[in-house]
Amino acid sequence: MEKIESKVEQILKNTNRSAWPVFKFGDVAFNISERIKPSDTNADIYVGLEHLDSDSIHIRRKGKPSDVKGTKLRVYKGDIIFGKRRAYQRKAAIADFNGICSAHAMVLRVNPEVIDPMLFPFFIHSDVFMNKAVDISEGSLSPTIKWKILAEQKFHLPSRLIQKKLAEILWAVDELIEKSIYCLNCAEIFKKVAIRNIFLNNINPLKKETIDLPKGYIIYRLGDVIKENEKSRIKVNEVDSMGNYPFFTSGEKILRSSGCIVKGENIFLATGGMASVKYYKGDASYSTDTFSISGDKVSTRYLYYYLIDQIDFIANYLFMGTGLKHLQKRQLRNLYVPVPKDLHRENNIVEKLEAIKNTIIYLNDYIESCRLLIKCLLNKFL
Repeated sequence: MEKIESKVEQILKNTNRSAWPVFKFGDVAFNISERIKPSDTNADIYVGLEHLDSDSIHIRRKGKPSDVKGTKLRVYKGDIIFGKRRAYQRKAAIADFNGICSAHAMVLRVNPEVIDPMLFPFFIHSDVFMNKAVDISEGSLSPTIKWKILAEQKFHLPSRLIQKKLAEILWAVDELIEKSIYCLNCAEIFKKVAIRNIFLNNINPLKKETIDLPKGYIIYRLGDVIKENEKSRIKVNEVDSMGNYPFFTSGEKILRSSGCIVKGENIFLATGGMASVKYYKGDASYSTDTFSISGDKVSTRYLYYYLIDQIDFIANYLFMGTGLKHLQKRQLRNLYVPVPKDLHRENNIVEKLEAIKNTIIYLNDYIESCRLLIKCLLNKFL
């Protein structure tokens, strides 16, 4: 990162931004509007807006023309698929194929006489471009951009030499992001496999006889190894005012007028609406539609990873009711938990899972830092 920052300072040192020329976007890029029906194409790739990730120049998911109906747009390798509908989602990516894409997108092709083709994908993701795209969008429910209006928008661009140097730096950072994402995906897979192997591939944790228990393990009912944490009631507005307290709830909003505060190690389980499990150590507040427990005969961290392994089972079999489903606490307590007899082995398991989790946290932070660096670079130069 220090080398990148040094290069940036060198580029900026003798840069006179006031002398940068102004270009209309219609001179920077061309709008390729070749319409076609999916049934009339020989292409085997379709990309819709749902396949594009916000703030990413890469397409990680694809569909097939047979999946969709209606008129679409031809797209060619190297073009940019830009989501003209709901531009605030910041979706724009490089096509690495010849195929078709959603008609709710624009197919943009760089004008190499005006802007370096290697810089163009990043330019589209710059705040200066995206903010203008949002500003000129028309409509309330599904705001959309018209090419005629976008083509008239004006942008300052640095010299071709600066564009080239900036593009080299941005692609170097992007390569770091892509490699880190690959490592992150591997770590996530490794975590799932490790957790599943540790917790013995339970078929049905409500039926003790389905659990193939190896030597060195003992099996408990969850209700026999947990305790519900002591809590103190508090009004929601009092919780809101305590900014240093994390707030855990099963929904995006607090649905009731009161919450609770607990101390120490806690596992938070949603009881209404959706299945989720979180761990927190320290004073924490949570809504009354959340269940707070900790380990008694078994470590809290061990139980946390066990519940992560069982979250799909909990969601599918322990959430019941019509309308808004709720967690059946009695059934939850009846889950069977395989636990090593040796406390040292239990701690060793937790340490290994913690190491994987910390690696995932580090990679996520590193990726976010790289993305922030790209954003800062684009804001400095554009």
